[in-house]
Amino acid sequence: MTRITQAEQILLLLRAHLQRTVRLRKKRTATTPSPERKAPLDRLVEVSEAQPNTVLARALVAGLLEEEFGAALAAEPRFQAMVDEIVSVIEKRKESRALLNGALTQLRNEK
Repeated sequence: MTRITQAEQILLLLRAHLQRTVRLRKKRTATTPSPERKAPLDRLVEVSEAQPNTVLARALVAGLLEEEFGAALAAEPRFQAMVDEIVSVIEKRKESRALLNGALTQLRNEK
């Protein structure tokens, strides 16, 4: 039996959330624009092509966390430290880097 590390658990949660967000986005109708602020991942998709992978990876993690835990947490100073730590953990392992790069590719193809 293979043991799943904390980094892999985080990646699995991030991937599941990204897939859930993609499914929900496809279900939405684009006929009525919302006057509210766009979701973090929706904003990220709009600028994904113009960003290098490192910036986009950090923004992806931050966007997923903001959607999951709310804008109030994202406004706290410790939020950026948490994003930095998660990205650092992901970047340390070859497998997690590959998953993150796959998520970035998927995000870029959403456009």
